[in-house]
Amino acid sequence: MKYPFPELKQKAISTARPCSDCPFRKDITPYLTKKKILDIYRAAVKGTTFTCHKTVDYGLFAQGPIEIDRGRRSCAGFLIVCQHDGLYDGLTIVQLAQRLAGMEFHFKGQDKVYQSFQEVIKAQR
Repeated sequence: MKYPFPELKQKAISTARPCSDCPFRKDITPYLTKKKILDIYRAAVKGTTFTCHKTVDYGLFAQGPIEIDRGRRSCAGFLIVCQHDGLYDGLTIVQLAQRLAGMEFHFKGQDKVYQSFQEVIKAQR
């Protein structure tokens, strides 16, 4: 099959591994509220991704003209939990990557994250 964007690479769409303070890591002290994790889960059920906090340019939200943010990427920890929970293939970003570039995501550090959203929710404050 010929894809419209075969040159598209995973690093343009998501991080390769959960960062050192990823909220989906089980080896860190949880810092999100249960409500926030539930909001992230509900968004995932609807196909929306969760952006890695280290790829967000928070300066874009300052007063002044809005610039294009070209650095945001999906959180690897979030995507791994979605894989475990059966939500992965329903995420819009995954569907687009597969259909437009024939891309499959490969993540490192899968053993460092929770196995389900239920585990993430239980661990949060």
